[in-house]
Amino acid sequence: MKKIIFISLVFMFSCNSKFVNVYHINEKSDVAQGRGFYYALPKTMLKIEVTVNKVHYAKGPYAQFAEKYLNIAEVIKNDTITNEISNIEMTTTVIPDPENYYYIEMPKCTNKNNYNIQVNTAGIISSINQNIALDKKQKPVRDYHNYTESEIEAFSKTFVTSSLKVDIDTVIEKVMVDSVLVEKKRFNKSLKQKSNDEKAKEASETIFKLRNYKFSLISGEAETAYEKNTLQLMINELDKEEQEYLELFTGTTLTVPEVYTFYYTPDGQATNDMAVLFKFDKAKGILPAEGYEGDTVVLTIQRNMKSIILKSYIEAQMASKNKKHGIYYRIPESATFTVKQGYDVKIEKSLIISQFGAVLAFPKSKITDVYRFLPEQGSIWEADMK
Repeated sequence: MKKIIFISLVFMFSCNSKFVNVYHINEKSDVAQGRGFYYALPKTMLKIEVTVNKVHYAKGPYAQFAEKYLNIAEVIKNDTITNEISNIEMTTTVIPDPENYYYIEMPKCTNKNNYNIQVNTAGIISSINQNIALDKKQKPVRDYHNYTESEIEAFSKTFVTSSLKVDIDTVIEKVMVDSVLVEKKRFNKSLKQKSNDEKAKEASETIFKLRNYKFSLISGEAETAYEKNTLQLMINELDKEEQEYLELFTGTTLTVPEVYTFYYTPDGQATNDMAVLFKFDKAKGILPAEGYEGDTVVLTIQRNMKSIILKSYIEAQMASKNKKHGIYYRIPESATFTVKQGYDVKIEKSLIISQFGAVLAFPKSKITDVYRFLPEQGSIWEADMK
């Protein structure tokens, strides 16, 4: 009879347990698969977006006559393409940390449906016993117009005037009329190709005509008086047309932005770190990091190391294999990230990195405790332990 009573008391005690046991999962873990949940803490991954402006320089068809007719010496003399880094942005995203997976073991005889845990699609924990609406807002994506090869080719070909001209030759013939020698003129018309010099001269004359007309509008010498808005519109159109003619001499420039994205996952054990992102050449643009051409663009990481004391203390406290723990969470650490091209600093930014910080655990966690995490860091945002 006493034996039966003892067994009943043990059974009742195990059923009335109010605490969960949380185990760190690794290759050596020996956790019984039973009533429980798995979750992961996040690992920060760096996202680096590099915007490169590919600049197309197109020589004007009348470049060699720019100084002769317009007194302009600085013009584009050859068709070339150059590349320049215009902007670099650094942000962070998260992935599950393969070194920080955990298993929450539920007490025996506890209804599993009474314990609610929320993780994202990657298994990173968001909350326990509290529903949180996931943020489904997406960041705006920069929309750059992708110029086609035909557009780039067409942009450098501008035809303003006809390349043909009417050439009139005068032919003088001498004929005998009633024993009198008479000169007879005859005109022959033919189409001949204009030389580039002639076309350049016509274009320059058009530029001066546009300038003169614009001056007459501005000075009030025009025959018709126009309203202010109408006058400004006319001047803008004249400026636009003049610029189109000028580009026949000076050449044209087209800038096409291209965005390259690089991902880098910092090593949580490294004190400081450096990585080659890519090589950059003005003529060829972005090149593989393993290549020999171009300038080396590197990422350097400088940790602030403020969590190292806490990390050492916590690891010593949690070293016991038999010691039970509550919910695991993180206290992250910040670091300074710098991207350099040679000695030129392109961007320097301080970011919070989860794996640089310390992993802690509550001594005990009840099945009724409420936790709310920052999914980007794995840290506790809010806790309600009744």
